[in-house]
Amino acid sequence: MSKVKRPAEPEARTRRLLPGEFEQLMIATQYDIDTPPESKSERIGAAIVFAIETAMRAGEICGITWEDVDLTKRTVYLPKTKNGNPRTVPLSKKAVKVLEQLKTLEDCKRKAFNLKSDSLDVNFRKIRNKCLIDDLHFHDLRREALTRLAKKVDVLNLAKISGHTDLRILQKVYYAPDMGDIALMLD
Repeated sequence: MSKVKRPAEPEARTRRLLPGEFEQLMIATQYDIDTPPESKSERIGAAIVFAIETAMRAGEICGITWEDVDLTKRTVYLPKTKNGNPRTVPLSKKAVKVLEQLKTLEDCKRKAFNLKSDSLDVNFRKIRNKCLIDDLHFHDLRREALTRLAKKVDVLNLAKISGHTDLRILQKVYYAPDMGDIALMLD
């Protein structure tokens, strides 16, 4: 076994939404933030918006229960996350609006989105393919969200929001600023 080499780690994904892709996804899901998302397709649209607003993973979104949501404080408590540490995620006004619409639905009385993680993934891929969008995964929305959030909060708060304990991973994998925007900040 001394001559066997460990396989190389795959390259980190760098995919973000391209101009117009978000709008295509919303048209395909028929999701309107001002209307409760009753169909599964609309529910996927709501999850897409929520993921971009919160940087939460698919499993975290699907696991949200109303007892963990505090709309007054605009937070969601995640008791179980990928790294095993619980965290509280702040909610933008748009994320709160998504949850408020879901709260009105009869089948969302326990779990906010009433979706299973594997169902979210399969349906997201179907919608993506229907839009002829190439190589976009639901998890890529996390990178999109963290890059957007980096314009609003400092890196330590960004790590708290995302649950990253290693800032190098956050910087390498998820944070993808446009250097043209950074150049404008220098003036």
